[in-house]
Amino acid sequence: MSAKVIKSNKSVEFVIKEIMSTTDDKKREKFIVDNKQTIAPMVKLFAQTVTSGGGDHPTAQLALNCILVVSCAATECRLEPILCEAIINETTFILHMISDIICGHYNDHYFGILVNLTRYDSTVQQIYKLCPKDFLNKLFTILLTNSLVSALITNLSQIEDVRQTIVSDPSLMSQLFDVFDKSDSINVKNAITCIVRNCCFDNDLHQILLKPQNDLLVKLVLPIAGPEELSEEDNNKLPIDLQYLGSDKCREKDPEIRKLLMEAMLMLCSTRFGRQVIRESNVYLILREYHKWEKVREVQKAIEDVVDIIIKTEEEIDTDDLKAIDIPDDLIQRFNQMDKELIKEDDDKDND
Repeated sequence: MSAKVIKSNKSVEFVIKEIMSTTDDKKREKFIVDNKQTIAPMVKLFAQTVTSGGGDHPTAQLALNCILVVSCAATECRLEPILCEAIINETTFILHMISDIICGHYNDHYFGILVNLTRYDSTVQQIYKLCPKDFLNKLFTILLTNSLVSALITNLSQIEDVRQTIVSDPSLMSQLFDVFDKSDSINVKNAITCIVRNCCFDNDLHQILLKPQNDLLVKLVLPIAGPEELSEEDNNKLPIDLQYLGSDKCREKDPEIRKLLMEAMLMLCSTRFGRQVIRESNVYLILREYHKWEKVREVQKAIEDVVDIIIKTEEEIDTDDLKAIDIPDDLIQRFNQMDKELIKEDDDKDND
């Protein structure tokens, strides 16, 4: 079946020409945002063209491409509600993309549009409501096929229900770390670490995450463990998979991923249960050596935040839930600013 041709008029033709004739993303996005009141109604025409049949038809592909670039412009610098809503309101089109993915039609444009539309808390909720229950499981089975899949799961993991689903199914968490180990893509590894970090955000999930059979702590620490030789006594204190790693053991190369791993551990430190498990595992021994090796000050600070908590006793901390401590917003802003200034001062010293 051939796709229905986009309704032709001068406005539509002009818009298509403008957004498809340049490879300059910033220029194209500015044009779309500046003309959002005119372009938003055209999304319906593009969506209808895609869903009318003949997905490989050049006209349908052109329409799909138009929606992709509109979704990029609508979410790149800030949320543009008029443009986002114009796409999300085309429910038939959204369901068409999701259905195609479930059926094995892995179109990069589909993933790109869905990643863009799920970047923000308000829009990710709207998209997730349209997803059937098996959609998340389907995404996990194709994690290695497309780097945008991990980005989409990361965005969806902003939702509490998604985090609970991931954590409640040991096979899903296992798939995440399998892909982390197998992938050569920094973007994929970064996204997977973000997903795990997001799951660690929920205190109620710590008991499940830190079950011995899940090995989460080992999986978080292993990428930042190095080749340093520990004494036999220290090695015997560690989980078996962190013992005697050998002289060829390399740490994760990407500093952003290393920082995210530390942030995930910090999330686990927010509950008494998490802190106790971390202390009992003695991973401090690896963090100690890692801190000596780490050169990026921002990441060093993340390590120190974890260590500062786990070396304290529960009597010193005096709360089960660190997140429950009510810190005024002005103090939080002041602490964050102090951290930034400290990191900048250290970087300046290193450059002298």
